[in-house]
Amino acid sequence: MESATVDRRAGEEHLAAEPAPALSARAVVGVGVRAGLGAGALMIAWEMLAAEIAAEPTAISGIGSSTWTPLTAIASFVLGTDAFSGSLAIGSIAPGLVVHLAVAAVLGVLGVAALVYVLGYRPGAFGAGLAGAAYGLFLEIVLLNLAVNAIRSPNVVYQAAPEWTWWFAHVTYGTALGLLSVRTLARRGVGP
Repeated sequence: MESATVDRRAGEEHLAAEPAPALSARAVVGVGVRAGLGAGALMIAWEMLAAEIAAEPTAISGIGSSTWTPLTAIASFVLGTDAFSGSLAIGSIAPGLVVHLAVAAVLGVLGVAALVYVLGYRPGAFGAGLAGAAYGLFLEIVLLNLAVNAIRSPNVVYQAAPEWTWWFAHVTYGTALGLLSVRTLARRGVGP
């Protein structure tokens, strides 16, 4: 009978005879894009719901937060403040959704690469979810609070919904990214 050893990077037991699988950069990109898109969709769904329920004033006078303000705010970051709207404006909503999902996919690849580096190719769900939540907080602080808020004035994106909802949304993104990564890695035959 073969003895089990602990794979320290993965935090799980594996047979000593079982070699650690190699995961190509292409596989990391594939897992990252899939997990990033799923996590990004969950994140923006939360943000849209929270903005609608809150119905608070935004950075632009006369526009209250609504289902559409998070997406139109993202579009306004690229297209200018005139793209920001609280109503159903497909010309602003569609680019906002495309930009959000594209960024979510790219950050998903970076997040999965970091996850695989830290936890190995066989991360457990708890560790991946926790590491993902930390990654989400990192994104909130560095990307939204330091980068986006510093670049755009008035701060349309951050004030498109109550500020606390962005913190929760980024933790949700990171946690979902970690959990979806575990699931996608398992489907590839390299997960637990």
